[in-house]
Amino acid sequence: SADLEAQTSVAPAKDAAVQARATDESADLEAQTSAAPAADAGPSAGKQRRILDQIWRGRSALLRIRILVATTCIGTSVLTAVLYVLFNQHVYQVDHVYLRDMIVARQPVYLLWGSIKETLFCLTLLLPCLAPLADDITMTRLALILNAGVFAGKWGPRVGQCRCPWDRKDHVAQFLIGAFLARDIVILLCAVWAITRRSAEAMRKWMWRTIALYAVLNILAAALHAVQQVLDLPGFPASFPAAVGQIPVDVGVLYLVNNRKFLLGAQSRIRRWADGAGASSAAASLACLIGSMDPKEAMDQAKARFRYVSLEKLAFEDLSDNNPDPALHLEQARLVKFGRCDAFISHSWHDDPDAKWAALQAWRASFVQERGREPRLWIDKVCIDQNNIDLDLRCLPIFLSGCDRLVVLCGNTYLSRLWCIMEIFSYIMMGGRLSHIDLIPIVPSDTDEDPVSRIQSSFEDFDAGACECFQESDKEKMLSVIQTAFGSVLAFNQQVSDILNQLQGRSRSWSQASNRERCHSTKSHASNASTAKS
Repeated sequence: SADLEAQTSVAPAKDAAVQARATDESADLEAQTSAAPAADAGPSAGKQRRILDQIWRGRSALLRIRILVATTCIGTSVLTAVLYVLFNQHVYQVDHVYLRDMIVARQPVYLLWGSIKETLFCLTLLLPCLAPLADDITMTRLALILNAGVFAGKWGPRVGQCRCPWDRKDHVAQFLIGAFLARDIVILLCAVWAITRRSAEAMRKWMWRTIALYAVLNILAAALHAVQQVLDLPGFPASFPAAVGQIPVDVGVLYLVNNRKFLLGAQSRIRRWADGAGASSAAASLACLIGSMDPKEAMDQAKARFRYVSLEKLAFEDLSDNNPDPALHLEQARLVKFGRCDAFISHSWHDDPDAKWAALQAWRASFVQERGREPRLWIDKVCIDQNNIDLDLRCLPIFLSGCDRLVVLCGNTYLSRLWCIMEIFSYIMMGGRLSHIDLIPIVPSDTDEDPVSRIQSSFEDFDAGACECFQESDKEKMLSVIQTAFGSVLAFNQQVSDILNQLQGRSRSWSQASNRERCHSTKSHASNASTAKS
């Protein structure tokens, strides 16, 4: 009974606290609205329209890239399939031609014929695998179905060989026919297994494994066929060099499948055509971040979840580490209208917390002196709902565009954190201007190293592929977004490096820190020189 009474007494208290918080947020929103001039309501609504336009443009760009890449790869695959059939029926007729009746110099011709035949077949398999983007489940499944159809189409000739008088064939021929038929069945089963996977990543893995397995089995089958032709038929038949000619092609396929940079490079070249047609990879990346959510729905959810925190209500301990603290979100985060949040704070949890706190307080003091009020800030630890992190992260590009400025607290590890890079990139892609980004170098006071130079080197050596995330699943998701939108990490690196170089050149705080570092270095050299003279 006492326990029930205690629960009953606590529940109203919690409800009262939630109701009081909701009342405070409503009053805060009313204050934001009343504090703004009436003429400012139009720009706020216009900003929301611009955000929606950016998302729709990204969705449209991503769709154009998908269509262009898919139609190019699948269309080329169909063309190579037709060439393969024509070549096989009208050119590659060497099964019963003996080299003892021909000039030996014609052997390389048949070797070339075998290579051409296998090259056309492998292209028919590889090209559909380049059609889907990294996150496209439907197109990946379609590519696997096409490849399964190609293998199934080879059953006709095999079954026809089995229907021929079986007892007239020797044991070696029977074994080879069975081996080729078993190879096609195994490959077909692997393709079907890949089709049944639930995620695009798992399907892609099995797709490439299936092609690698085909190459290995075909190398073995071609070698057996060549040996059988040498041992079974008198002389050296022309099909011997033709069978051997398939082996180097399959070895090349194995190399390409295990080192897919060349294949992805071919896909990237197709993407550059898409960029020329107006389908910007950068815009497409926004659609990838938001996911399959309808842009209007994403906008509505972001508006309902967009919050700010006042720095005067936080202590150093609140931001000294990234340990989740749901109480901070419940107690300190307040709803804010789009365009009323003054700054999005972008930082790395692995940089020096004391130096970050000092830099943030210095930026706050400058803002208060200029505006005469406390800034409204979006800070991840406070403003993200720890009970629904995935949804807030999908809304991140919209949160960024809802802030007036982006404050980058850039320390030694900032450019090694993938989320930090995506924040800068998304802010620019959502219409933010470089002049609205404050790049503040984080320089620890208790170090004898050259921190500015280390940060400078991180700008020069930036590589998204080497960046890290707190959770490995987040890194896989971000790299999937990059792969989908840009085709390769290298293409993304080039775009981000251009942004970083421009940002570094425009940053006043960066120039001041660099000048202080040069002065300190000059004084140090002068002191060392005077010591040496004495």
